[in-house]
Amino acid sequence: MPVSVVIASTLDSPVLESCVDAAVRSAAAVGPDAEVLLVANRVRGGRPPRVDSPLLRVLHSSPDGTATARNTAIEAARHDTVLFTDDDLIVAENWAPELYAALRTPGCAAVGTPVRTAVAGPVTSFMNYDRLFDAPPTDAHRARLLVTASAGYRRDLAPQARFNTERHQFFGQDTEFALTLADQGLTVRWLPDAPAPVHHLEEDIASVVTRAVKNGRGSARLYLARRLVHSYVPAPQRAYAGLAGGSFAGYRKYREVDSTGVRAVYATVNLLRTALILAGYLADVGAAFGHDLVELDQDGLVEGFRGVLAGLAATVPDEPWADVPVRLGPGYADAPAIEPHVPAKAVAAVLTRFARPSPKPLPPEVADVFGRDDLAWYERHLADRARITALWRQVEAIASTLTVADFEARARAAGLALPAAFGLLEHVVGQPAARAGWPGAAPAPAAHRRAGLASPVR
Repeated sequence: MPVSVVIASTLDSPVLESCVDAAVRSAAAVGPDAEVLLVANRVRGGRPPRVDSPLLRVLHSSPDGTATARNTAIEAARHDTVLFTDDDLIVAENWAPELYAALRTPGCAAVGTPVRTAVAGPVTSFMNYDRLFDAPPTDAHRARLLVTASAGYRRDLAPQARFNTERHQFFGQDTEFALTLADQGLTVRWLPDAPAPVHHLEEDIASVVTRAVKNGRGSARLYLARRLVHSYVPAPQRAYAGLAGGSFAGYRKYREVDSTGVRAVYATVNLLRTALILAGYLADVGAAFGHDLVELDQDGLVEGFRGVLAGLAATVPDEPWADVPVRLGPGYADAPAIEPHVPAKAVAAVLTRFARPSPKPLPPEVADVFGRDDLAWYERHLADRARITALWRQVEAIASTLTVADFEARARAAGLALPAAFGLLEHVVGQPAARAGWPGAAPAPAAHRRAGLASPVR
């Protein structure tokens, strides 16, 4: 039973020809009847790649967005084993065979793999290091969600699964797709050792800005539609006000990274990314209730943050961006402070100018949305803290011998994505009790304070 590989595209990716050629080679390794479906959508002058192969079919969908394009491919696919990748990724020749083999094992209805980013400088280095395109884990062998940069499913085992074109035409669609699989009692199997496709992105903060805003919007829509605690952002208006005011101190410090310069760049990019996820979240929650909670100028944000990073890069010497040294052994808890090197005020100035929070008080119906699931979120947060504490106790004695990949495997087995694990670690290792809580969240719910659950994890 061969495979159908799906690529949705606007036909303007700089690596489109290499992407399609690699997908064809990989599909051909499964069998001669395999196919690659390139679905053109929202094309603005681009042309299909010059890839001469009988396996390639070029389709056209209505110009509604990526969700529509992928649904068009699902309907047209000749085979029930359907794999997804994007038009700016290059897959390895054994990518399709390995995903196909996993999907042929009993009970496996969907799969996902790691994705890596080709490093060309500090921005793409951050994206690769923070695993921005890896699905979050349930455990070592399952992913909680599905990321269509590298994933697949069995159409015969999930015949009703389609991409939601109403809520998620441009963002959050793969998350919603995974949830439709879960609605049918199906899970996503994680293939940590499968060949990771390589994302080829511009060395430009625009890649982070646009994806962060989309991430926030997608989370808001998922939360409002399904009330999922994983998509809920606690105290978003309070946290965003702190970010836009330059007073938010809870950003990740990347204490595991050796270089102070790399830490400062990573922390700055993560800081602005956190802010823009919140901005997108606020924008879509507000829109759902007919209120403007934040005034977004995305082009202005891109230009503003380009200036912030250019100023920071001028102070950072050449760094090994493709292979960042880390240390998890002695000294982790005492890593030097990097606050003086992070331009938090400059980030805040850009936010205030191009993503200004509304000065109006929250309408009661929006305040209810922002407050009703704080307790559920806090319980999950405490569970995550307990898991990272237990993990650190297991590895602290051997931490200096662990690579990032080693630690990542252990974190995923505990149900934590690598960036979440490192972020939590900063708040449970060597921190006084007063700093043990998540700095961006609202105060611990009263029920937790009475029960003593807000005490630091030791």
